[in-house]
Amino acid sequence: FTCYPVPVCDQLNIVFNKQLTGSVDLQLINSTGATLYSIQLYNRISHSINTERLPNGLYLVRIYGTNIEMSKQIIK
Repeated sequence: FTCYPVPVCDQLNIVFNKQLTGSVDLQLINSTGATLYSIQLYNRISHSINTERLPNGLYLVRIYGTNIEMSKQIIK
């Protein structure tokens, strides 16, 4: 998956390399390990998260499901 823009400003856009089949869980985690955002997605190709209220720093985007587990670091 791809995350943009880098660095993130007011909105984080997440685009999957192919259409998700079934459901996956998506989390946005801060540098202390706290989950700030969590959603279950079904049959999606993209998703956006409003990040305007998040402080600047390092975050982890985690996607996991039956046949997938991936994560990427992002900077705001």
